[in-house]
Amino acid sequence: MQVGFVCCDGTKRPYAECIQHAGEHQCQWTAALLTAMAGNVREQKDHLTITELLGCPRATVWKKTRDYYESPESGYAKWRGSLFHHLLDGVNSGALVEQRFFKTLPNGILVSGQPDLVYPEQALLLDYKTTKYLPKEPYATHALQLNAYRWLLWPQYRILNLELVYMDMAAVRRLPVALEALEHIEQFLALMAQTVTAGLDGRLPERMDEHGQWQCNYCPFTAECWPEGVPKVRAANRT
Repeated sequence: MQVGFVCCDGTKRPYAECIQHAGEHQCQWTAALLTAMAGNVREQKDHLTITELLGCPRATVWKKTRDYYESPESGYAKWRGSLFHHLLDGVNSGALVEQRFFKTLPNGILVSGQPDLVYPEQALLLDYKTTKYLPKEPYATHALQLNAYRWLLWPQYRILNLELVYMDMAAVRRLPVALEALEHIEQFLALMAQTVTAGLDGRLPERMDEHGQWQCNYCPFTAECWPEGVPKVRAANRT
């Protein structure tokens, strides 16, 4: 689990020590910001989540089995997204807001997920994403996430509409997401869950291929995983 930050001087420190260091050295990450970001860190679940299954299997295994430190930049991105979500709580009449759902895959592995908003009467699942630039089309990883949530809710809620709302500091863009076949999503999630479960049993998954290596730029284990350096990946691989 995450236990601290990589402080402004490059030293890995527990939360309290990094916050104290920031106050004493006038770090650009103020003590108040670091405190807020530390409070936003979620505890590891005792089962797998949709988010974990859509990320790097090796990183998921290490995050579940090791103590680690993340950069304040990574913590800020997550905290900023949570801040927008909190501001929108309570203003979504008729919606299920950030409710956690559970489902067992055919191979017996339990998974859960927490979509931002579900409107049962509209058969709509909607998710908010903060971003530096508003994309013209949904990111493939985000579209896959929403389709995975649709699988998770089906058939309790028969979702027929998926939408992403991208937000930057200047504007908002609402984009529809194409529906994927539920059986294909289930097969993919089962494969990823089996890979992670095997990793937790000692068979470490392979590093990400070129289609997923963009994630390595945000991972706390990159230096260990890629001691020779991460290959340069075109931004298009993310979409």
